[in-house]
Amino acid sequence: MAERKKVGEHAYDLLTKQEGPVNVLDQQEAMQSSWQKEINQAIERGKKTINDDFYLVIETKKERLMPNVLRNYFILRRSCPTPASDQVVYKFHNKDERLEFLWVLPSIDSMAYLKMHSLALPPQEHQILGYVLAFQDGSLLRRAKQYNHEKIDSPFLH
Repeated sequence: MAERKKVGEHAYDLLTKQEGPVNVLDQQEAMQSSWQKEINQAIERGKKTINDDFYLVIETKKERLMPNVLRNYFILRRSCPTPASDQVVYKFHNKDERLEFLWVLPSIDSMAYLKMHSLALPPQEHQILGYVLAFQDGSLLRRAKQYNHEKIDSPFLH
């Protein structure tokens, strides 16, 4: 039986072989292969523990000591989260068992890149640019407050 490598060993191998920066869209495609399975598992957990609509927040975090290792955390919430970088948010409508995509925000560096190159972006990146601009102008935060039935001028989110 072959010995299995640890995450750190894989990360080191990738780091030493990496020839250039990782393309955001390539990274997203690779992550989506296992996302659907994890999303379905999170929804099942939510249906068992929350008897109402809920939010599924996927946060992407870099490992501190291994910068090329990203981990996704699938978090269930009763309230809509405050928009933040490295975040994907869905709302699960319990009554009709429907998952609604709300927004995706990439890393801060990626947001700056998208905004700086907005006129030259390929069509497949226009939607994510829309979320970035909505985040920066505050309209995404106002939308989150509406989901939480808060006053628009309220300084706090749940």
